[in-house]
Amino acid sequence: DDSLTKINTLVGVSREEIAGWRAELLKLGPQLGKGPVELAEALYYIAGAGARGAEALNVLTESARASSLGMGDTQVVAKVVTSALEAYGRENMNAAKATEILWRAVQEGNADAKEFGPALGRVMSLAASIGVYFEETTAFVAKFTKQGGSASEAVTARHGTLMAFLDGTEPTREALKSIGMTLDDVRASIRERGLAATLIDLRKEIGSNYDALGKLIPRGESLSGLLNVIGSDSGTVY
Repeated sequence: DDSLTKINTLVGVSREEIAGWRAELLKLGPQLGKGPVELAEALYYIAGAGARGAEALNVLTESARASSLGMGDTQVVAKVVTSALEAYGRENMNAAKATEILWRAVQEGNADAKEFGPALGRVMSLAASIGVYFEETTAFVAKFTKQGGSASEAVTARHGTLMAFLDGTEPTREALKSIGMTLDDVRASIRERGLAATLIDLRKEIGSNYDALGKLIPRGESLSGLLNVIGSDSGTVY
């Protein structure tokens, strides 16, 4: 009740809508093995992020379902889901798709949702702005953690890579010029073919010219993180 009261007083949701949500929480809890307090706290965050009506309940249901399968507290999952909806837009992403992508990443990686969630929040909007799909971002983090790194380190590496192509420092521009490309070419490739395919091609074009590779992605942790994932043969990347 405290969380539901705060939704009314602090978030501004009407008492009538909250009454309907309260009834749904009492039905949802036993179905998924979740207590009303945990669900109400998650709903408070979801409503605070701007979701209303059926969408809010849908985000809550999918988050609680994922939580019941071992992905951490319902609110932790809900934070990732609402961030994905905000970053990629409701027309491109829904709660079921976001939780499925997160679930797959947690299963394939070596970090739980509690670690994934805060880390992904640092890079999701940036990734979306440059045209990198949620699937690619979570897959990169999964593979990075599988190789012994943390989710936070993975996101730091991914953030630096994306910023290199967004900001376009002079060293990055020089490295691209040496292989006959521009920042516009790279950005177009990311939007059309995805970041993975773009990075594979760049790595192949640069080859063993590590000076150019260092200029392409100037931040050391970002470059080392990228190389750890794509490998020396550039056969696979996320």
